[in-house]
Amino acid sequence: MNPIKNLFMLFVMGATAFAGDILLNPRAQVDFGAAAEIEVTQDGLLAPTGSGLVRSVQHTLVDTKKRYRVSVEYKKSDAVAESRVRGTVVLSPYNMKCKMIEGVHVSFIEGSEAEVLEISPSRGKRVVLRLTDAWKKELESERKVRRAVTFLVKRDLSDIPNFYWSVIDGYEIDGDRLILKVNWTPALVPGDLVRLHYYGWQGIGKDVYATDEWQTLSFEVTGESKRACSDKFWAGTQAVGLGIGGKGVLFRNLTFEELD
Repeated sequence: MNPIKNLFMLFVMGATAFAGDILLNPRAQVDFGAAAEIEVTQDGLLAPTGSGLVRSVQHTLVDTKKRYRVSVEYKKSDAVAESRVRGTVVLSPYNMKCKMIEGVHVSFIEGSEAEVLEISPSRGKRVVLRLTDAWKKELESERKVRRAVTFLVKRDLSDIPNFYWSVIDGYEIDGDRLILKVNWTPALVPGDLVRLHYYGWQGIGKDVYATDEWQTLSFEVTGESKRACSDKFWAGTQAVGLGIGGKGVLFRNLTFEELD
């Protein structure tokens, strides 16, 4: 699909929404898709029923230089025995090709660019890197994060968001060589650069802890960041949708609005 057509599609998604301050306000099953794991009551309560996020079908264009606000009310379901339940509220960012920018595409370890020394004949199983201090320090740390490797990277971060990535299934350090076990690679040649990333961010947003009483979450998003964060649009964002998650959490009045 060519860029002009992609931008036209994004315009269609957001054209009517920009007529008012409220750009997104999903409140019916159709707003999340027929197959979405969510129950929507007649009075507008949104109740995710699965373990993952449910995301709005509609997206809207954004100008990352402007200020926007996400607002929602939430409480735990009466059917939940626990005193509080964790939920999640996010903006889902999309690039000009209508592809969602996930946390792993923008969650990188600073200065972890490393040179490819060897690749396996069976593409996608083994990559040998020159071991750098950044990789060694991170791999030997006790941080409980899920790590990934991104390919075809640039030292100036101009590749961010980077969609060429693989989970790291295992690794071995052999002197100044780092041998990674991966499940996929693009076509690589020695001298190409890779970078250490991690994943876990589900979108631009916040966790909430629901109790018996209705509470309100409201947060602003403006500007652009190369790195995943909760108060700026991630690099490459052209449009956004809304997402909520948390089995046992009830949501209402979920909105995304333009402030200026």
